[in-house]
Formats: sequence, structure tokens, C-alpha cells
Amino acid sequence: MAKAQRSLAMIDEDREIARLIQEEGWDDQRILANFNIPHTHPKWIRQLLAEGQPVRPLTPRELGWRRMVEQISTEEMMTQLKNWPYTFGTLHYDAWEAGTWDDVGLLRSTGLLSMDEYREIRSVISIPDDHITN
Repeated sequence: MAKAQRSLAMIDEDREIARLIQEEGWDDQRILANFNIPHTHPKWIRQLLAEGQPVRPLTPRELGWRRMVEQISTEEMMTQLKNWPYTFGTLHYDAWEAGTWDDVGLLRSTGLLSMDEYREIRSVISIPDDHITN
């Protein structure tokens, strides 16, 4: 649970920094004075924003963590996971490029998703045959 709490704190912090940059116009010095982060971190967030990329986009793994620490209900997590626009991992030469479905498998293998919950999600989405696990 501690790892999930630390990960969620970092996600929330990055999203808050992005909000402060976009909505409040905070400069890097003000961010660094208010957050215990590496000095290059605000530049990284600004670069993502400039490229139109989301800062710490929501993932299935995050939903599992938020349910574990009771920030969201099981029903809310399941609704979102059953309606997720999943991507599926692919092998590029000798490296695996994960998809969002891999997060669901990770949630299952680490006990953050029961087998019944996994099967319920699997039953309502379309999964390529080579990506189905029990």
C-alpha cells in the first residue's frame, strides 16, 4: 500500500504543478520553492504541456491504486476499466512495448484485481486472441 500511496502522491503532485503552470502562471522558481522536486522537473512538465501531451495521464494501474487506498470505490474503478480504450502490447525486436491492457494484467497478478473482476472486464471488451490470459 505504501508504494501505491507514494506513486499516487507523485502523480497528483505533477498534475498540480501542471495546473499551476497553466492556470496560475507559476514560474519554475516558484514551483521549485514550493515542491521538493529535481530542478529539471518543471522544465519537463512545461515541455509536455507545450507539446500538447497530458501530464501523468490516467492509467488502469492508477485506478487500481486509487481503489486500494480507498480514494475511489470498486464500482467506480470497474466502470472505468470496463469502458477503457485499451491498447495492447507489442514485441519490437527484443523489447516489449506495453499497452494499457498490460496494466490490467499487472493489477491481477499483484492482487489488486480479483479473478472475478478481471473476468468481468475481459468479458465486455474486445481482446486480440494473442493477448488473453486466464
